This record gives sequence, C-alpha cells and structure tokens, in this order.
Amino acid sequence: MIWLRYALLLLIFPAYVIALSRRRWATIPLWLVSGSVMVVQFALCAQQNLTFADGTAPSAFLWIAEATKIMLIPMAVQIAIRLKADQFRVGDRAGNATRALFANLSAGEF
Repeated sequence: MIWLRYALLLLIFPAYVIALSRRRWATIPLWLVSGSVMVVQFALCAQQNLTFADGTAPSAFLWIAEATKIMLIPMAVQIAIRLKADQFRVGDRAGNATRALFANLSAGEF
C-alpha cells in the first residue's frame, strides 16, 4: 500500500500538466489522482491505527486538514482555469466592441 501512495504522488505532476491544457475536461485526471491519494492516505492511517491499537482515534480536525492539503492543488488549478477563461471572454467582448467602434469611425458614423 505504501508503494501505491508514492506512485500516486508521482502522477500528480503529469496530471497537473494535463490540467493546464485548454481542453474542457482536462482537470479530471488531476481530481482523480488527488482523490486517490486522499483515499490511500486515509486507508494507511486507518490500517496503522488498527495495527497499533493504541485506543486513540484521530480527530476529525486531522482528517479534514489532510483532505484539504491534498485537494488544495486541484481546487487551485480549477479556480485558475476558470479565471483565465473568464479573462478571455471579457477580453474577447472588449476586442469586438473596439473593432466595431473603429469600423463605425472609419465609415464616418458616430
């Protein structure tokens, strides 16, 4: 199970590079790899708690902190892609308005 954790961590960088492409569903591999890393991490923690059986269960805060650390990468990439797409849309509308204004001015209409 440990080798699976490290193999999944090695897959995060290629999934990140794929997510930066301009395809619509390009962030799905990054979400899947990050979710898999999170599940494997939780399984390892549960297995360790069962093995040592020290009687203490990890607090919910620790589980949430682990999930947040792992899922922060795909969330940040998704937000960046959304902002970039919105920037292109706004820039495209502004560019069309500027071209229309220049076309009207050159035609003598105001």
